[in-house]
Amino acid sequence: MLAIIVAPAALWAGAITPILTTTKVPSSILVPKYTPDEQGLYWNRTDSSFEQIGSSSTNSTNFGDFSYFPVYPFGGRIMDTAASSASAHSKYDNTRFSFSGRSFGVGSSVGLTGDVQNISNASMVAYTYYEAGYRSKVSCTINTTSAFYIAPLNDTRYFYVPIDYWAIVNMPNSDLKGYSASWPGPNKLDVPFPVGIPTYALIGFVTESPLMALGAVSGNGKNMLGIASYGSILDTYPKYNFMNQTQCEVTFTPRTFQVNVNTTDLLIQVDDIGEADELLVDPTTAALGSGMGRIAQRSLIQIMLLSLINTSLYTSVVGDGTQNSFPLHRLSWLF
Repeated sequence: MLAIIVAPAALWAGAITPILTTTKVPSSILVPKYTPDEQGLYWNRTDSSFEQIGSSSTNSTNFGDFSYFPVYPFGGRIMDTAASSASAHSKYDNTRFSFSGRSFGVGSSVGLTGDVQNISNASMVAYTYYEAGYRSKVSCTINTTSAFYIAPLNDTRYFYVPIDYWAIVNMPNSDLKGYSASWPGPNKLDVPFPVGIPTYALIGFVTESPLMALGAVSGNGKNMLGIASYGSILDTYPKYNFMNQTQCEVTFTPRTFQVNVNTTDLLIQVDDIGEADELLVDPTTAALGSGMGRIAQRSLIQIMLLSLINTSLYTSVVGDGTQNSFPLHRLSWLF
């Protein structure tokens, strides 16, 4: 009797045990493509002042905030990503996806677009597609003759009154129009400023304000980043001195990336698999040169804008975040 009862269970056990199988289904997914934008209305804008850039609108949707100048809506999150040692970081939208490792600026469309019946199918656990983008490399050194510095706007000091400073972004690849050798230099700042050199304001609360500034210039065949701290030349405040006079060259190499999406864990892994046609990445490089197009320029200016929008009275938000990114080759995560 016992054998008769047990036997059916043994016979049916194999039939009811689930077996994992893999099915490959060809489909399509939309990926970003930079069209020529010859009128410069979108990504190819040539804004000439921080005021114009600051007025750039942010498009808010149910998927999140989107802007061609992402440092404004995401400045804090960008600094957190740069300062963090975590291998995964969240995608800057409401899709709940995260990148496992570097994103290289691709994979942005995951969770935002796709074939409804296939990409969003509940039974699909993963998919892969290919996208052209840039692989950035940051090489840094200390330039003891660096001319990028921070200086007080004037000598007037009042107790508990904010003090104005200026970051003078004079980089090795700057276009020094009208630069005069008799210009007073870092111990005293007089206006007018040298023509062709970007400048922006910082504020502090005391004479020895702990300030650090990021500078970026794309031109003359190079993309350069620089760091200046206040106090190194005037010898008043040493907090960020170890980063002062740091200069980095950023190179952008067009590559083809394989984007691997895990829809169960909501993870995106990006792998560099080979060369890519740079015109697919940035059509403006045809006129401006390889790695020197509008996308590279916009990437660099976002880094400089971090200093402009994160200035504070008591400490340097950018300084605190950047010092956690040393060695500086980790700044590649920003691109």
